[in-house]
Amino acid sequence: MSASPPPHTIQPNAVYDVVFAGGGTAACITASRLAQADQPAHVQPAQCFTHLAPTSRTLEFTVARPASALGGRALVLPAGRCVGGASSINFMMYNRPMAVDFDEWERCGNAGWGAEEMVPLLKKAEMYEIASGKESHGYDGPLRVSKGLHLFEVGKEMIRVASAFEKNRPYAEEGNDFTEKSVNVFYTNPKWIGTNGRRSDVAHHYVYNLRLANLTVLDGCLVNRIIIENAIATGVEYSFDARVYPNASKETRLVKASRMVVVSAGSMSSPLILERSGVGARDVLERAGVEVKVELPGVGANYEGTFLFPLIHAATDHPFFLPPYKIAEDMETMDSLLRGDPATWQAATEYGIDASIRIRPTPEELAEIGCEFTRQWETMLAPHPARPIVMTGVFPGFMLPIDQSTLDHPKFMTVPVSLLYPASKGSLHIASSDPLAPPDFDSGFLSEYADFYLPPSIFLTNHHRVASGRAASPSSAAPTHLSTQISPSAALRRLRSRGEVAPVPMDAPDDDAIDVFVRDIIGLTWHSLGTCPMKPREKGGVVDSRLSVYGVQRLKVVDMSIAPSNVCANTYSSTIAIAEKAALIITAELHSSL
Repeated sequence: MSASPPPHTIQPNAVYDVVFAGGGTAACITASRLAQADQPAHVQPAQCFTHLAPTSRTLEFTVARPASALGGRALVLPAGRCVGGASSINFMMYNRPMAVDFDEWERCGNAGWGAEEMVPLLKKAEMYEIASGKESHGYDGPLRVSKGLHLFEVGKEMIRVASAFEKNRPYAEEGNDFTEKSVNVFYTNPKWIGTNGRRSDVAHHYVYNLRLANLTVLDGCLVNRIIIENAIATGVEYSFDARVYPNASKETRLVKASRMVVVSAGSMSSPLILERSGVGARDVLERAGVEVKVELPGVGANYEGTFLFPLIHAATDHPFFLPPYKIAEDMETMDSLLRGDPATWQAATEYGIDASIRIRPTPEELAEIGCEFTRQWETMLAPHPARPIVMTGVFPGFMLPIDQSTLDHPKFMTVPVSLLYPASKGSLHIASSDPLAPPDFDSGFLSEYADFYLPPSIFLTNHHRVASGRAASPSSAAPTHLSTQISPSAALRRLRSRGEVAPVPMDAPDDDAIDVFVRDIIGLTWHSLGTCPMKPREKGGVVDSRLSVYGVQRLKVVDMSIAPSNVCANTYSSTIAIAEKAALIITAELHSSL
């Protein structure tokens, strides 16, 4: 059977002024801004639309190496692979970095990347619909922010109970003002949802709605490599992804760039595109059979993320929790909600973490964590009062990807804890020149012992917090919960049965159980960064402060992979700021070259 006509009408070997290899959050924003500025004649996001999971057409799942620090588990990391990237499929949770996070980027040798320059770009992008006149928010941007159309009761209860339990951590109206005022306060989460109930993704608010004549978008394409001739980027080699367009020709195609190529495929794909193009560490490229064009050891050498530590509890008397399996005929489940009345359906479409807190430890809590954490605290956190160590909230359901149909308890809640600024680092490299081949991904999680000492302290504190509320109790039904492994001391039994708040005595077997539990349960968030860091070349950098790849002319990287250090937030906000900054940089460069 012959191949069908190509799904896109672009002419073979077409020439555009600027070609984007990638079509996610950053690519859509930057390409849209360039097209609106009307500097280049055409801007082309060549969407890297890979689908490695057979059940998903919008996600790519990268499997890490099995790690002894994680009990031999191989973590799986999801990343958006659709027009708009993660902004089109994320949980719509609105939180922003601290100003000190951007200032740290500037201290890495990147003038113009501090909070003074970056915060206005975040404000430029948003339309804050929660309250007027907030100096730290914007009101004229394309991306709408509200509290959504539904708040789960468990979130309201968390704020009521936890802020009363945590005497030094009160409730606050604002939890995203970039300063220490947003640390150690409970707050209701804003969402990347407008008051009209629609998701604030970049595809619909920067691209589709504007119908820009000088912006061409190709979806369903797999980027093979950047064409580099005499140390100059001249185009992008791609093919149609058979998993998206199964009847399209499998031939390799080329789109040429007369002025610039921008790699913008996200932290999990941009370094792989560079390496397949011959830019990276010599040993990595030679092992994969790729000709070395530019030796740049920093490519893929510095994977950073945040740890996710989900703590599961059996829900006792709450009317609205979301188990995905039907255990009883009269139970509301996510499946039935999606077929139910509009109001309930709307609740199901919102992500459910309606209350949060970013926690910075008190001196007493710091002492409990232990001396192993001291070095990380003194170098990374102590000098900056606005830096928390964890972020947590509450989710009205079982937040783990396992079969829950055999559990003997009908409803659960999850306290998802994100460990911020971990000391552990990993790496991400190609293992082959084939763009469909799995990469060599080492998450690095818990490779630094300092990171391991936070979860046990968090676990014990969480027992106290949950026991003080009405919504849930520690679960013996959930197979991932530690309560079945800790010795049944009288104090712990009393804590469970009465909801009393008291220290729980621990012994050596308990310590061992916590050790195993942490290694078995801790996992990845979607918040990957740093795989093409914006640092000096001699310090492992891949791009300079103008986002230009070292050693290659007319080639830039624009996405979260360029972040030189971590941030204490979901990466959507930071990616928006990077993309808006990139648009200013590229527009100025294109204008100056006319």
